[in-house]
Amino acid sequence: MEPMARGQQEKPTPQSDHIDPTQRGFVSTVWNLRCDIQHRWKRSVIILLVLGAILSILIHILIGALLNGYGTSPGVGEDKTDSAIIEFAISESETLTDSPEATSLEESDSAPAALESPLTAESALEATSSSASELLANQAQVPTLGGVGGGDLGSGMGGSGGAGGGTSFFGISSKGGRFCYIMDISASMLQGTRLDAAITELISSLRKLPNFSQFYVLFYSTNFTEPPSQHGWNTARRSSLNRIINEVHRVQAHGGTLPAPAFEKAMELSPLPDVIFFLTDGQIPTTFIDELRNMLPSGKRIVVHAVAFGSGADINQMKEIAKLTGGQYKEVKLGGRP
Repeated sequence: MEPMARGQQEKPTPQSDHIDPTQRGFVSTVWNLRCDIQHRWKRSVIILLVLGAILSILIHILIGALLNGYGTSPGVGEDKTDSAIIEFAISESETLTDSPEATSLEESDSAPAALESPLTAESALEATSSSASELLANQAQVPTLGGVGGGDLGSGMGGSGGAGGGTSFFGISSKGGRFCYIMDISASMLQGTRLDAAITELISSLRKLPNFSQFYVLFYSTNFTEPPSQHGWNTARRSSLNRIINEVHRVQAHGGTLPAPAFEKAMELSPLPDVIFFLTDGQIPTTFIDELRNMLPSGKRIVVHAVAFGSGADINQMKEIAKLTGGQYKEVKLGGRP
């Protein structure tokens, strides 16, 4: 064999790592399949996101439509206020039940009663879809002592009637949000059981109050006094009622019959009362009518129901007081029933 020429190089042999065309096609197929899977996965995610967004929009539209329909349906969404004051309106055209035991000396319409009460944890009110007139409890006329009288009854705020947010006092039923009681505790109330009978009727009237109403109690003789724990309007909840009733039982009769200071105190209350139940068993000063006329506010109607308690009461002045304020007059005969 001839030796290789100088400078002649040996030809390289084929490399062992050379990729076979068949193997190369398999790798390409796997790679394409992987890319296709990733593409399909991304497309599925995008479709799900779009469907979720569309579904969310439809749900929000449906909820909005339901809420809008609920807020405008009859009996719902009415009597709304933007403050912490809640109003209970009584229609002026509401027909009130006649009572044979009370006499109204003047009929007149009045503004609806407004109940102002702060929303606290102690006196929270639950809104319902019923109207204000449905929320007001029916009040029965239950006189504890006999009386005489008759005729037509007043209507509207302070008028009598079996239905509405209110209470009754010696057979006089009245509606409103705030009730003030001005009670005679002069020395003449010591006769017989007068004081006990008056206190019993006062407590009965307080217990009939709806729990969203407010009340204020004033006793008068030569001057006026009030329950020691009473500081402003009392809300007719059980705790407030029990506290005031316990203090009312301790009242002692003494002195003369001067109601003017008690009425002055009532006219200083804020807000003013809707209804005043005024009771006396004696002769009040002849100047009191003029004094009361000057006390009455010009922008607020306050109804005064006058109760002549026994034969010694000043009947003529009590009738004039009821007439002046559009209230009712009631004469109560002690020791008997009608």
